Amino acid sequence: MSHHSKYTPLATALALLVSGGATAAPLFEPATGPAPRAGTDAGWAHLQAEPSTDIVQALRMNVAALSDDRLELPLGERMLQVRRIREEAAADGSLVWYGAEEDAAAPLAVSAQGAAAPASVILVQAVDGSVTGTIRDRQQRYDLRPVGHGEHALVKVDEHGLPPMHPLGMPSLPAPPAPPPAPDVQARSGDPGGWATIRVLVIATQGAINAYGGNMRAKAELAVAESNEGFKNGWTNIRMELADYRTTGFPDGRMGDDLGRLQNPGDGQLDEVHALRDAARADVVVMLTDGKDACGVGYINAPASHAFAVVGWRCATGNYTFAHEVGHVLGANHDRANASGSPYPYGHGYQFSLGSGERFRTIMSYDCPGGCTRINSWSNPGITYGGARTGDAATADNQRVLVQRKHVVAGFR
Repeated sequence: MSHHSKYTPLATALALLVSGGATAAPLFEPATGPAPRAGTDAGWAHLQAEPSTDIVQALRMNVAALSDDRLELPLGERMLQVRRIREEAAADGSLVWYGAEEDAAAPLAVSAQGAAAPASVILVQAVDGSVTGTIRDRQQRYDLRPVGHGEHALVKVDEHGLPPMHPLGMPSLPAPPAPPPAPDVQARSGDPGGWATIRVLVIATQGAINAYGGNMRAKAELAVAESNEGFKNGWTNIRMELADYRTTGFPDGRMGDDLGRLQNPGDGQLDEVHALRDAARADVVVMLTDGKDACGVGYINAPASHAFAVVGWRCATGNYTFAHEVGHVLGANHDRANASGSPYPYGHGYQFSLGSGERFRTIMSYDCPGGCTRINSWSNPGITYGGARTGDAATADNQRVLVQRKHVVAGFR
């Protein structure tokens, strides 16, 4: 993608009316007056300078539209019509809105469930009135985020500009000093079994908050919402909850180093997190940082003492790295070509192609040579996407791993 222009005017009001959907309300409204300090405001300048920023549009939100069943989302020259699938209330009073493209065929199909309609739009309306969200239009990702002063930005994301998946120079994921639990043979049928709730404590560093410039708690809520959508799409019967959200002045370092500091309860660094975890009854702890050496890192197949992960804010949502790292804690590994030390021979992510030549990958998979779009689902041979299987029973069945381990992890606190 070209990076020569990182600011374009929002589509005009006339463009908002062209779609013709009388029952759909536009979520975006043009920002009036001069461009909101695009060249001088530090927050806007930082946003434009991000390597993953392709184009930034300045806008304000028509927040009242979120009460409707249908929305119009102007994405450049394209008007995306979306319908509400469901909405949920978060513990802090935020509203989470899940939507899918109007009249689009459901690409995911689960033999035991019939067709599923995965959410391509997830929006969090925070208690301060701001809106944070991810929009997927075909294979293009857009981030919706507040930028202060009541203003919002729509960012067309160039995912090739994101940091590498894991820290360079780490040949394998850090493994906790404990043997994996015995596999549950009941999970071999693909049945997701009963529901398990995994509670996550999110710690955000001040460096991440400053660099992001938006509502970081809302971003954490969005990460949890996207994770829950992926758990639903992958047929796991797992529910994630944000147990608590806290901030820390701990300086960002290399992600692998920060993971060790976060996990160690007695090294004098981030030790207070362990008391916060106990107070919140959090099964897993994820720290959001401004680290740029990787998207994230976490312990694989972790016992309670090592149920920790570090995630860069740039990758936490939209790229599904938040879910990816929690997936490691649960025991899921990368696609076979990019995995080592897998605790389960079948516990890998999956890459696949459609007849059209389009290529995709599941949450735990690395990128394909030449690139492939990550879908918000776990490898599962019982699920198809666009007619193609999303897993292999012998080598790529993350769903089976998650089902085996979910009650173990949900019982950590």
